[in-house]
Amino acid sequence: MPLTATSQRPLGAVTLHAERVRIEATVVAAIGLAILSNGPSVFLSRHYAVPLGWESWPYLVPMGFVAFAGVFLVGHSLDGKQLRLARWPLAFMAAYLGWSIMSVMWSVAPDATAARSLLTMGAALFGIWFGLSMSFKEQLLAVSTAMASLTVWSLGVILLQPHSHQIYPPPWHPGWHTTVFGIFGNPNSLGPVAALTVLSGIGMWLVFPNVAARLWAVLTSVVGIVLVLWSQCETAIAGLFIGAMAIILALTLPLIRRIRWWMVAGSIVGGTLIVWQVAFAHIDRLAPMVGADSMLSSRRIIWRDVREAIALRPWRGYGFFAYWDNAELTAATYQRVGAAYGSAHNSILEVALGLGRVGLVVYVGLAGFMIVGVARSLWRLTSAVTVAWVVLVLFLIVQNSMESFVLWHSYLWALFAAAVVVPCRLISLPASPQSRAIHDDSASNASIDPDEFIRDDTTLVGITGSADAN
Repeated sequence: MPLTATSQRPLGAVTLHAERVRIEATVVAAIGLAILSNGPSVFLSRHYAVPLGWESWPYLVPMGFVAFAGVFLVGHSLDGKQLRLARWPLAFMAAYLGWSIMSVMWSVAPDATAARSLLTMGAALFGIWFGLSMSFKEQLLAVSTAMASLTVWSLGVILLQPHSHQIYPPPWHPGWHTTVFGIFGNPNSLGPVAALTVLSGIGMWLVFPNVAARLWAVLTSVVGIVLVLWSQCETAIAGLFIGAMAIILALTLPLIRRIRWWMVAGSIVGGTLIVWQVAFAHIDRLAPMVGADSMLSSRRIIWRDVREAIALRPWRGYGFFAYWDNAELTAATYQRVGAAYGSAHNSILEVALGLGRVGLVVYVGLAGFMIVGVARSLWRLTSAVTVAWVVLVLFLIVQNSMESFVLWHSYLWALFAAAVVVPCRLISLPASPQSRAIHDDSASNASIDPDEFIRDDTTLVGITGSADAN
């Protein structure tokens, strides 16, 4: 019997819909994502009493390991065919990473830019390997394992050492609840990990229909919900809500496909812009209704100060991940906000601040490949694969709108890199009947059969109305 590609190359590339899960590749991906969450680095820093810092060894060594692994895995796994398949997204990614490294020549903190841009490149390569070389089952299992492990670990330290891993309310507000951050440095780092634990748990329930997997999904999702609420991270809560709604709305695609795609796309873009405009025009009145701060935890002040800083260096910026290391530049805004907040709290502003308009154009191009690619894939085929990646992209958009996850060599940056290239694989999946003949009566009358919701663990047959999608 001839060897399969999977057995020949345990860390190499397989098809997106491959049935066999490669344990080696899945474990490597899960460990890499967990390290890039910064949680293990913060834990090591506390354990060995090392001051927190991006160039301290608890950060540099583990993240450097993942960066090195990313370089190795891309070189080992990708062949010419895969590179040609994703040539345009990869070209934009190469331009973005190249500009980040080049910015050391005009950076206001060149040593910081040099080290951090190289680590960011390695994390991006790790994400590209994750997106182009792993099957969907492996991707889902790796994300679930990494996020759930960090979430359960955080719950453990919160329960065993409550005074060290949560923020207590001030004496003048005894009725306030504690805010937890677990093994991380702050609640805004724990929140997204816990939210992804829940979303990946939903995926595990649907894709792996066995008792062990579904027990894992339920238990980890419950812990995730508890911690995402306990962290009080509004961005993570919003990302979890939007992701869950996207899964539910996927059931309506048989009806939506009766409408021209450009009308649907235009309605989504227009509606998003209107909601954004109305929300910020009336934020002082709307925010208290949902228990939020109208200043968005000082983000509105931060964004104003960052825009003023960008105007002083509009084209090349201050250098990648450098502005916040220059005390002369940050002193005034830190004084206004009353805290050393350390980032623009928005990835678009962060890129413009560090890499200028040149870098911003490339970054927006990468985001365009990601958004258009997964949307087009979902329109062609409604499957567990396409729905999962749409949910992840929506989650990434929410997180990057309120935090600067384009920095920090983060797992969300690695997943962003994966989401940029994975549509090149998704688009090769066979289209559903509605996208091939949208106005065909038999396609329009497709119905949802709960017993056939998932076929072969990847295709949502009830949504596509066909059993031949794989």
